[in-house]
Amino acid sequence: MYSDSMGNNYFMKGIYVNTKIEALKTVGALKEALLAQNLGESKMGCNICQRRCRIPEGGVGYCRTVINHAGTLYTTIYGVISSAAADPIEKKPVFHFKPGSKCFSVGSLGCNFRCVFCQNWEIAFADAVKSAECACKTGVSPEKLVEMAIANNCEGVAWTYNEPSIWLNYTLDCAKLCKQAGLYTVYVTNGYATPEHLDMIGPYLDVYRVDIKSIEEHFHHELTKVPSVQGILDVAVRAKVEWGTPTPPETLDRALQIGKESGLQFVYLGNIQTDAGENTYCPTCGNLAVQRSGYTTKILGLTESGTCSVDGTDLNIRV
Repeated sequence: MYSDSMGNNYFMKGIYVNTKIEALKTVGALKEALLAQNLGESKMGCNICQRRCRIPEGGVGYCRTVINHAGTLYTTIYGVISSAAADPIEKKPVFHFKPGSKCFSVGSLGCNFRCVFCQNWEIAFADAVKSAECACKTGVSPEKLVEMAIANNCEGVAWTYNEPSIWLNYTLDCAKLCKQAGLYTVYVTNGYATPEHLDMIGPYLDVYRVDIKSIEEHFHHELTKVPSVQGILDVAVRAKVEWGTPTPPETLDRALQIGKESGLQFVYLGNIQTDAGENTYCPTCGNLAVQRSGYTTKILGLTESGTCSVDGTDLNIRV
């Protein structure tokens, strides 16, 4: 019997387990996992995310993408692509890096959260051990991913749709090649990576964009099934990422004003049609620097160095 790190049973025995492992190996999806720790007594530790699963022989991690097979921890989603699209970077959403550019967005299977409101649950809740070799496009090497990004006239690559931090073996290899090819790199993440994970991939990331779903502990206990938000905040600070309090759709306009009144320099609305809520204004003089409508972007009052064209205020935008 298989079991995951949370004690859920998997009825996969003998020849079936070996067949799945061989199938994953054949399509290139099986790789020895990074940040693995031998705990003795046939148990392996996974330190890719803050769950730090302790996985017995024949078991899988909470994300259902890593497996302890014959005393070695493997990832099962290397080069496994469930979704791909050439998107405006604003769709991530990212507003202070390469505005108006296109990035090649890819996702895989699995997640270390169990958000009850997940919009990508078909891939996020998928069992990669059981389905990775047949449910997605497999064998997409880092070299191939770079080729696809360039062929789609993209200036960068974003790992998104499901949680990229559980894809570390692949995202790290890809990010290194992207930098060599002159492509920028974006993590669209729930922020639950470990500090050692962040330190490993950080030198190869241009943008670490965190979805902080709430700062309330009870919210995470009930709706994301995460023990605590503090680790997310700590790693976000470690990555020097600015964040704001998330709000429900019906109060977005009010939240925009609250954010500005509280002293936040750049506050944006997302996933909603808005006339001005996605624009970038100079916090000093109010000059409209970048105008956005949907995914149409116009740079109006911004210098090549990312400062306001009227008064020279540094708007912290990389052009």
